[in-house]
Parts: sequence; structure tokens; C-alpha cells
Amino acid sequence: MGNLASVLDELLAPDPRDLPGPALAAEITEGRRQANRLDGLYLKQLAVFDRSGAAQADHGSTQAWARATLRLDPRRASRDVHLARDLADGLPLTMAALCDGRISLEHAQVIASIRGIVSDAYLAACEPHLVDAATWKTPHELRKVTAHVVHSHRPDKAARNEQDDYAARSLHASTTIGGMGVGNFTLHPAGMELFLAALHACSRPVTGDDRTPAQRRADGLLTMAELVLNGGTLPTRGGVKPHVSVVANLATMTGADGAPAADYGHGAT
Repeated sequence: MGNLASVLDELLAPDPRDLPGPALAAEITEGRRQANRLDGLYLKQLAVFDRSGAAQADHGSTQAWARATLRLDPRRASRDVHLARDLADGLPLTMAALCDGRISLEHAQVIASIRGIVSDAYLAACEPHLVDAATWKTPHELRKVTAHVVHSHRPDKAARNEQDDYAARSLHASTTIGGMGVGNFTLHPAGMELFLAALHACSRPVTGDDRTPAQRRADGLLTMAELVLNGGTLPTRGGVKPHVSVVANLATMTGADGAPAADYGHGAT
């Protein structure tokens, strides 16, 4: 490790601003590859350390040792230890590709995520193809490949995952003190596809459009609401067709001096 520290000191000494663009791009690319290799070394060493039981006496578990010694948060410590175990116990090609720098830690996580879902024999048969895909796909793209692997070998598990995704759907919307609307939502994949299909249709830029993409999406969401409200297909509430309500007194309606503000039906002023 002393030699490694010396090499890093040497690499950190020059100012990257002194390098021309192509040379800096090459440096970044090679540096990322070597960082992947260091991640592989870290996980290989962590797996051996975990198996040795060296952390048990003082910390109770390797995860607790990683939290205390490496100052990792609990989620990261658990992730690293479990990933080290998975790569060491059942994914030798993935470990080799990581140690060679051809794939990243995130790619290795994606491949390891299906260990225990599909059989060890099936995973061993698929691993060469998954590693190859990881060398030219992003981790997000690789997840789609592993989803196909799970579906082809364990359609029952894929179905359970879809049920879990559907059960996790939620939407929260609220109004700030100033009346601005804020919210967030979680949708299962099919629901998100439905939502995005409608949103993209309603948020296309127009000639001379100076709105940001986020503003176009916000306007598109409002357009979707207007179309549904004006379509007359929504169920009534208490016998009344859904509509936007504004409550105002006569003085406000006539613009009289000192008149109070009006209120929307959902509370904003």
C-alpha cells in the first residue's frame, strides 16, 4: 500500500488544468478503470476478513467493524459486506472483471442482486453474458438484463416483484404556507409508463418556447388535469361534478378598496 500511496501522490501533484482536453479525458478514463480495480481489491480483502472472523471479538460483525473503522453508514457497510460475500462465494467472473477494471462496483451490485433469486447453476450459466453486458451497458441498462434473466428462470418471483411494486405505489400532495403546491409520488413500472405517455404528449415544446423542461412537465401535468376535468368523465362527489372552486365575497369580486383575498376550495389564498 505504501507504493500505491506514492503513485497516487505522484498523480495528484500535477494540476489537471494544465492538460489538454484529449489527454485529460484519457487520464480520467484510465483513472476510473484503476479505481474500479481498487474497489475489486477492497471487496476481495473484505471477503477474506469477514470469513476470518477477525471482527467478531471487538465489534460483533464485519458490518459493525466497517461502520466503526471505515466510518461507513450502516446501509453502505451492509451492502459492501454482502456484496463481498456474493462475489467471493458465487460470482468469480464478476469479481475478476471488477478487479480488472472492466466493470464498476455498481455493475457488480446489479449482477449480485439476483443471486439467491435464480438458482446457482442458472446464474453460473448466465454470468459470462451478464459480465459481457456490464462492459458496455450502464448499471441502469444492466438491471433490465437481469430483470429478463429473473423473468425467464423465475417467473413466479418476477410476478411477486410486480405485486410488491404495485403495493408500494403512493402519491403525496400538499400546499405550502404561501399556497404553492408540492408533492411526490411512487408508481409501479406499468403505472409510470402510463403517466409518462400522457405527460410527454402534454408537455411538448412549442415554437418559441422559453420554458425549462421542468416547467413544461409542470404545465403538462396541469393540462392533463384540465383535459380530465373538462371531459366530464370523472365521478361526482356528493352529486356535484368535480370543479375548481374559488370563494370570494362581493367586495372582492368588484375590486373594492380594502377587500379581502379570495380562497381556493382546497385552501390556498
